[in-house]
Amino acid sequence: MDNVGIVVESLDETIAFFSELGLKPEGRTTIKGEWAGRVTGLGYQHVEIAMMVTPDGHSRLEISRFLTPTIVADHRNDPVNALEGSHLTPDREMVIGFVILVTWHSGLCVERPTHSLDVR
Repeated sequence: MDNVGIVVESLDETIAFFSELGLKPEGRTTIKGEWAGRVTGLGYQHVEIAMMVTPDGHSRLEISRFLTPTIVADHRNDPVNALEGSHLTPDREMVIGFVILVTWHSGLCVERPTHSLDVR
């Protein structure tokens, strides 16, 4: 995997979440204007973007929060075969780390998890 992009509602919360999984912030900026919209086909846009990198430095996560235009569709409840749907298939260690992290954040786990991820 070279680069995966996701659109989120909160950049700060998403960065904190993926930091817990072992990714490191690489940069953060705001992009706006008609020129940026030519890349996405949205016209004028104002977007906050953060890049995170995996511990091995080989893969990146691009996190976007659109300020303008507003998000017009919420795909969280779409079936898996919906147009513009996406998925990411992580390896076994990432799934284990994700389950442990979600369990801890949900309050089902009292102690902070000590599992470390070796993302390759």
